[in-house]
Amino acid sequence: MPSTLASDLFTQNRIVESGSNRYALPQAQLQALRTAAIGPMPRLAGLDAGNPFIWFDSAAHRLAGLYRCAPFAENFTAQIRNIALALDNWVTRSTDACLAAAMQLPLKPYTAARALQTATVLAALRPLVPRDDQQHQTLLCAALSMNVAIWAFQDALGSQSVPLSSGQQRELHLHPLLSSAWLSEMGVDDDDWHALVQQQHERPDGTGYPFHLRGNEVEPLAHQLQLVDEVMAKLSPRGARRAMSTDHVLRELFFQCDDPDDARLNAALIKTLGFYPPGMFVRLANRQLAIVVRRSEHISHPYVAWLDRDGSFTERSCLEPGYEVAEVAELRARDDRFTDLARAWGY
Repeated sequence: MPSTLASDLFTQNRIVESGSNRYALPQAQLQALRTAAIGPMPRLAGLDAGNPFIWFDSAAHRLAGLYRCAPFAENFTAQIRNIALALDNWVTRSTDACLAAAMQLPLKPYTAARALQTATVLAALRPLVPRDDQQHQTLLCAALSMNVAIWAFQDALGSQSVPLSSGQQRELHLHPLLSSAWLSEMGVDDDDWHALVQQQHERPDGTGYPFHLRGNEVEPLAHQLQLVDEVMAKLSPRGARRAMSTDHVLRELFFQCDDPDDARLNAALIKTLGFYPPGMFVRLANRQLAIVVRRSEHISHPYVAWLDRDGSFTERSCLEPGYEVAEVAELRARDDRFTDLARAWGY
């Protein structure tokens, strides 16, 4: 992979090459970060294992706490691996509930929420895009840590209504390498982990950044990370920007690729999510308001459920006449409402 850094002062003041495809922070930059981190490190939230809806909320808070401690977080590698392992266990046990929790819960802050969403979908994608155990865990760790160097910048963008300035654009284009440098400062010594973080925005057609890699210069796992992260960005509301509809994003994905390998990856992602992912509210053909609870073999016809007056859930397949999805309902559950809705998945 090409690794020549730009020679401008903006780049050189923020990052230096420390080896082949490895980066570090200049001493002045490291000292500036230490000065800005005055005061005790925040106490990290615990990980609640009661059910996936509670777990994802606690995981978002813990991940955000790790970001706030960076690049001086202690035991960062082990803590990220622990979150990745717990997430993977939840997805293996209850994929539909995890997709609902990750994609529909109003998780905050933004950067931690996006990382969890991306890692969850990557974990759910594994049966259709096989990886060995080591590759899989490294990919999830990369997804959870890829934006560690710009978490504050990304969180702040949620309230920005004007286009990015030239300085913000440069910061954005440098962040894959900057995050890799922060990971090095915190003891991450896995070359594959660094490669995935560095290539998180590279594209096989050469339009990505920071090095505009092409074809097989881009690691296949990095391409999976880039694709899923981009789709999650389109599906997530941010500030004044509304989320795009899942069926629109996935239909666009279906028609945008001619390369056979990319087409297979896109098709696997479409099948993994379905046009109506779990947790989405929909209006059925009979005008019943329902929530999607399970995917099916038919990407346009999931299983849905609604709460009856007696407090029980009624579940139906959208293949049944009268229960087809007529439209997506513009509705998102509040935090306290998901406590009740979790019962639709048996929690």
